[in-house]
Amino acid sequence: MPGKNSNETPKFSSFRPLTGKHTKIIEKGEDPKSSVQIIFNGEADYNRKDAIAMQFLGEILSIKLIEKLREEEGGVYGASASGNISSHPYDWFNFRISFPCGPENVDKLKDAALAELQAIIDNGPTEKDLNKVKESTLLDNKEQIKKNRYWLRYLSNSDYQKRDVNRMLKFEEAVQAVTLKDVQSVAKKYLDGDYILGIHNPEK
Repeated sequence: MPGKNSNETPKFSSFRPLTGKHTKIIEKGEDPKSSVQIIFNGEADYNRKDAIAMQFLGEILSIKLIEKLREEEGGVYGASASGNISSHPYDWFNFRISFPCGPENVDKLKDAALAELQAIIDNGPTEKDLNKVKESTLLDNKEQIKKNRYWLRYLSNSDYQKRDVNRMLKFEEAVQAVTLKDVQSVAKKYLDGDYILGIHNPEK
């Protein structure tokens, strides 16, 4: 279709997701299972190293949550954490911990999950866990770059977000450059504060 050769500038709403300390408990359904979400989010100072470190933090914490909540506590079938820092349409971070469990274990496992996060904030991750995440990231990237849909998304996002399209050539270098201190630093900077707690319990 013919265009107008114009350069429109998008306008972004001032609306932002909820931040601060909040608790929301919903009691619905009869299945004797609860679902727990712990969410940190807020304004960020975007840079590529912090963004990769935040992603790694989520994957490292996922390892620790499975070890602690499933294998030691025996309270969940699965647990996960994920984190990201984005620059578009505004600098923002989001970090989420989630797991299902029995209603009687909600408080115990919530505290255990936060304790695992606090241990990384206080002491940093282990070298073993960081290396495991780096290896997994590089292996996944080697598979993804074989797919057309990956390149379509990468190229379109690079154009939309005005990022250097050649940064992929240094992806492995950027991954390997992330240190234990980088992961601990991003955890201290963004996750040592208030969070939103969401719990779905069955009806009493």
